[in-house]
Amino acid sequence: MKPTVQHLSKAPIVEAIIAFALEKPLTDSDAVFEQFYALIQSDYPSRNPVKMAQLTVSDQGSSGETQIVGARFASADGKRVCLVDQSNFICSRLAPYETWESLKSEFERLWKIYSPLCNSRIARVGVRYINKIFLPEGEDMSLTVRTRPEIAEGLPQSMFNFLVRLGVKIPDPQGVLMITEAQLPTERPGFVTAVLDHDLQFRINPESTDVWSLLDKARELKNDYFFASLSEDVIKEYL
Repeated sequence: MKPTVQHLSKAPIVEAIIAFALEKPLTDSDAVFEQFYALIQSDYPSRNPVKMAQLTVSDQGSSGETQIVGARFASADGKRVCLVDQSNFICSRLAPYETWESLKSEFERLWKIYSPLCNSRIARVGVRYINKIFLPEGEDMSLTVRTRPEIAEGLPQSMFNFLVRLGVKIPDPQGVLMITEAQLPTERPGFVTAVLDHDLQFRINPESTDVWSLLDKARELKNDYFFASLSEDVIKEYL
């Protein structure tokens, strides 16, 4: 049975993300990032490098190096972020979340600026929503979270921490859903703080796929999966 999607006036979203993976990596990424920043600096004045650490282990010991692989641009209030690297174009909205329409509109605006610079077709699209939820402490998780860790009979049943990561195939349109659930440090007395992270990814045919319609479909599925994941008692706390 398909869950009923409701408007949440107190949505527990801490970050909402739209992403494009590029068909081919950038060849002159530094120049592309510089040009892009010049065009968006008035709206995204903060710029920081994205770094990747690489560790090499040999008979002589280990050594490490850090290289810059991308750039992260942020609005003055830090709520809107655009991250680019050699193979990805990502935009996110941090809490407080506004609307899907505003997130998608800003993503599309920035992509229209970036796409002539990167000169690459889109290979994959993604929509990811990270939620922070509060579960009653001491209550059986089967009453609150419908995708959850389960302890085998014969083992101690008093769970004090959890981390779940699952990959699930999406049938239509064909894609994958990566589910991550994890316990966070306590924020409210009497409640367990947890992250519910749904990352939907779809490969596309650049010749035939309408990426903007696909993003809308991904958002619709994201809503379905969120409401299917939690009990009504948990959801009503965010109405």
